[in-house]
Amino acid sequence: MDEFKHHWATKGIALFLAVGLLWGGQSIFSQETNLEGLFNWAIKNYLEGKYREVIKDLELLLSYCSEDHKQLKGKIHLLLGAVYEQLGDIDKARQNYQLSFELVQNPAIDEIDLTSLQEYQRIIKKNPQPLQREIIEKPITRPKRKKRISPLYMVAGAALIVGGVIAFVLSKKGQEGEIEVVPDYDTRQMGIEWIQVPPGEFLMGDNFHEGENDEQPVHAVMLGEYYISKYEVTFEQFDKYCNETGLRSSEDNWGRENHPVINLTQSGASGFCHWLSRKTGKNIHLPTEAQWEKAARGTDQRRYPWGNSPPDCTKANCNNCYNQTRPVGFHPTGVSPYGVHDMAGNVAEICLDQYSQSFYYNSPYNNPLNTQMPPPSIAPSYVIRGGSWSADDFMGYRAADRGRIHPAFIRNTLGFRLVMER
Repeated sequence: MDEFKHHWATKGIALFLAVGLLWGGQSIFSQETNLEGLFNWAIKNYLEGKYREVIKDLELLLSYCSEDHKQLKGKIHLLLGAVYEQLGDIDKARQNYQLSFELVQNPAIDEIDLTSLQEYQRIIKKNPQPLQREIIEKPITRPKRKKRISPLYMVAGAALIVGGVIAFVLSKKGQEGEIEVVPDYDTRQMGIEWIQVPPGEFLMGDNFHEGENDEQPVHAVMLGEYYISKYEVTFEQFDKYCNETGLRSSEDNWGRENHPVINLTQSGASGFCHWLSRKTGKNIHLPTEAQWEKAARGTDQRRYPWGNSPPDCTKANCNNCYNQTRPVGFHPTGVSPYGVHDMAGNVAEICLDQYSQSFYYNSPYNNPLNTQMPPPSIAPSYVIRGGSWSADDFMGYRAADRGRIHPAFIRNTLGFRLVMER
């Protein structure tokens, strides 16, 4: 019954917003009042634990916000971060907290106490990096010009907006299966082994000046302690996730078991991380680009995980040595300084960062993560690292090499590994 009431209440608010925003000054309340009203409704649902409803409300609200609503957008992303952290989706929580912090350096929602949330404390309350830029690019503003609008266009526009809002509100709620959280769940039961990467500074980028412009400038990065999976995620591990959640696993080309999982999208890799985070109660996610590079090359700025000598078939599954993937850990002589396997070759690996060619020019010093979406004219893409078994796919095998993929990209040269932070 509560869900039914919320459904119609949200529908009513959405319709009111649509009409109010369409008619502007002719609405009985101001646009700001409408937006604040829906945000207050989201706060109410958060306090009642209706997290999925909050996400739906806030995503609707964001679609109506303009660049003038910077303060409100900061609060929306803050609340979205809290919701996703409550749901155990740490990747999305971090992204929204970072967006919130960079829109409004010290966002706050007076009605809600978020101090029990670890990612909130780490990113919002204890972020040592001063505000240097806004993560949302502002479009070029032009003087507003009043013009008459044909009543026919206004009616058609109202129909389109109301129809879109109704479709959004009435869309089916995602059926997410319950994941059993097992205290002290040992990921070794799944064959996942972790390598500790100690905290500290390293220099990130192409110090040999032999790569592309997006690998410059070389810059210092400070990372906290983290753990990276010793091997790439395998089909055997990914199939356990699919069997438990009822999802369809990805297709293999050369066998499953301990071959790296392939033919999956970025969201498929993130889904596995979310599932394992919920199952273990730990913060498990795709590596950030900086975490990946430090684990691959250490702190001595070597070209490749094993050193500076060129890659060959004894060190890595590269340059079409086998024309297919090999079982993880097949090349023990090519491990990184920390003992991480297959960081060059076998499959290229999806990272957590949005790709930006110029990110190194304004990358934060502490724990950088690029969540900035590109302008609408440019398709979004994620960073990939490490090269693959194919010499013709993606990029080379140097530790500083950067590649990019569209979120929906699927290929038999693409997989992923994990990072765990305590």
